[in-house]
Amino acid sequence: MTRKMIDDDTFQMSNADLKEEQHNLKERATILETVVSQGEAKERIMQQFREEVRRFAELQIDDEEALR
Repeated sequence: MTRKMIDDDTFQMSNADLKEEQHNLKERATILETVVSQGEAKERIMQQFREEVRRFAELQIDDEEALR
C-alpha cells in the first residue's frame, strides 16, 4: 500500500481476511494443543498400567494361599 500498488479498500479487505485466518489458526492451535495434552496424559496412564502388569507378571508366588 505504501508503494501505491493496491488501493486502501483492497488493503483493508486483505488485512481483514488475514486477521480472520490468523484467529482461526490460533483457535486450531489451541484445540490441537489440548488434543496432544490429552494424548500424553493417556499415554502416561497406559505406561503406568503396563508397569503394574509387568510387576504382577514378575511375581513368583508358590503358595496358593498367598494369592487369595
